[in-house]
Amino acid sequence: MNIIVSLIFQKPLFYYFAKRFMNDPTLEQRYTTNKAVRGTFVKLTAVWGFVLLLEVSLKIFFIFFLPTDRFLVIAPIVTIIIIGVAVFWSITYVKGLKKRAH
Repeated sequence: MNIIVSLIFQKPLFYYFAKRFMNDPTLEQRYTTNKAVRGTFVKLTAVWGFVLLLEVSLKIFFIFFLPTDRFLVIAPIVTIIIIGVAVFWSITYVKGLKKRAH
């Protein structure tokens, strides 16, 4: 939920992830001056926020409608699939942006 809430602030959460892990000294300047860069971080943050909401919603649904033993088997599998798809989409999306930029 914090991920989605970060969209109302000047810089979404994924901007701070990138700043921490990319080690790019030009990131702040590019974020400030390039609307496409800002849009990329907003899109990544929004998609991940909704993906994680989907995951927790499915787990809540499973809690109410599955026996405990089935829930304990299915829940981690669902998490792996959902996070895996989100990671794959993120990597593909960013690689596509980089290709178009060059």
